[in-house]
Amino acid sequence: MLRLAVYARVNSDDQAERGTIENQLEFACKYADLHQLEIVKWYKDDGVTGTILLEARPAGRELLQDAKNGTIDLLLIYRLDRLGRSARIILNSVHDLESDGVKIRSMTEPFDTGDPSGRFLLTILAGVADLERETILERLWYGANRAARSGKWLGGIVPVWLPRRQ
Repeated sequence: MLRLAVYARVNSDDQAERGTIENQLEFACKYADLHQLEIVKWYKDDGVTGTILLEARPAGRELLQDAKNGTIDLLLIYRLDRLGRSARIILNSVHDLESDGVKIRSMTEPFDTGDPSGRFLLTILAGVADLERETILERLWYGANRAARSGKWLGGIVPVWLPRRQ
């Protein structure tokens, strides 16, 4: 029998409070039912950033340890960017898991790391996750810069020169 595990992650406390990790878990249940798979373990990093290594996350560390112990065969993820927000983190995570005999399947992206074209697609998708993260950071920077130029307060301690609200 195939020992299937699910890894889910959301990066902010705000997303954690809104229950978006539950959407990933619900999708995994439906996916497993559709493909007649039985999930034996769940790994949830709720409110944990994808910019840190998988082994630095609580559930990620447990996942890697279980992979080393040979207790799982297949890992389901909602999207590849759940493993990380940079190509390096994603590709290192995939390498570590596959070195321990764990296959990885995205429920929303069509790649199979069992053949050269699938590994190539995986590399492209990891690059897209990297691009997405950098684009978000760029937009945040431009937005904050524009707000600062227009004299808006960007947060933190209120400067002495700004009038205080009563």
